Amino acid sequence: MLLNLLRLKSLKQVYRSALNFKSFHKVVYGRFYSVILETENQGDLSNKKEALNENKEDQNAEPWIGGKTPKGLLVPQGNYIKVMHAGKLITKINTTLHESNKKATEYAQKMLYDYLTMKNLVLNQYRHKSDSRGDYLEVKAGEISFICDPEDLKLIENYTWMHSIKSKLIFSNEKKISFIEHKIGLDPERFDISFNNGDLYDYRKRNLAVKLKEKIKKVKRVGKLRIIDADEEKFMFEFPENRELEEEQL
Repeated sequence: MLLNLLRLKSLKQVYRSALNFKSFHKVVYGRFYSVILETENQGDLSNKKEALNENKEDQNAEPWIGGKTPKGLLVPQGNYIKVMHAGKLITKINTTLHESNKKATEYAQKMLYDYLTMKNLVLNQYRHKSDSRGDYLEVKAGEISFICDPEDLKLIENYTWMHSIKSKLIFSNEKKISFIEHKIGLDPERFDISFNNGDLYDYRKRNLAVKLKEKIKKVKRVGKLRIIDADEEKFMFEFPENRELEEEQL
């Protein structure tokens, strides 16, 4: 009988301990999880604020305009024009359903443009933007975009701009020009380009500085080689905007 009472008392203690642990778990751990949730919510809130700020900046930007589509993607075949991309057939245009072959080709070009726009593959699209960085042009170069001065618009339209993944530089690869680095138009084998604010995609004149490379022996010039004296003096070239910016800071 005494043994049974002792066992019953032990069971009550265990039960009370369990209740105390449960209440402790509910208060302490519940508060712990609520703190985590509050922290996560604050993080989500800050992310939402950043997204809202980006959306506000995009609202100040004009829609993307211009653009070029890669050549050789319209393939005539009998009464049809195949619209191709990356070896894949997008659609076929029946030329007999249009007033002329010219009209059919224009329609095929539109179909190609719409497809590439949907896939974000149209080259050289640009738009005007105005935000905390000032007024500038934003230009698409492959999957990324770079910015430049509004007065560079003619230069942007004259060439097809691309992005080097290896060097992270913007360049134009044209038949008559071996390599052009945006506004400067200098051969990268001869010149080094630096970015004053560290942004490799900010090609505004005030952000660019150029210096002549040391110990240069050969420079490519439209498929030809020109010998350069190795003793040619090193120099720094900066756009006037950089000097004005330095004076403002002083």
